Amino acid sequence: LHIEFNFVNDFFGHDPFVYSILSEPLSAVEVSQEALAQQCFDPVALLLMLATIQDAQSELHPRLSRELQPFFERMRVAIWPLFKTSIDTAAESMRVAHHHHAPANGRVAPPLVQKFGSLACILYRIAAELDPQSHNSVDRSV
Repeated sequence: LHIEFNFVNDFFGHDPFVYSILSEPLSAVEVSQEALAQQCFDPVALLLMLATIQDAQSELHPRLSRELQPFFERMRVAIWPLFKTSIDTAAESMRVAHHHHAPANGRVAPPLVQKFGSLACILYRIAAELDPQSHNSVDRSV
């Protein structure tokens, strides 16, 4: 997308014709991303999708026109609820596992803590690369 945008923008300038040329590739990207995200239940993969969208948007930002802002926003809005659901599902599975596998003394089994700690650590590392608003949303979710 970045290469196509730069080529068309360099060739045609800021002509509205540029967006009619890019409408089909953008539509294909959107459909592909939506299909992929709908089949994904991994919070790390979904957060990486959000980070990739943000990176693409920031890379194009100096030359980004108003017509492309809604494209990136639609992609983000489609993934955030899926990310939130995947986090909620992971938290619920932790609660269920703790309830069923807790030792008699009430302590959480170490492997369970390690797995959740690894998930949280990965999510925080990815979130650190996101814009402050997205980072805060990840903080609230985890």
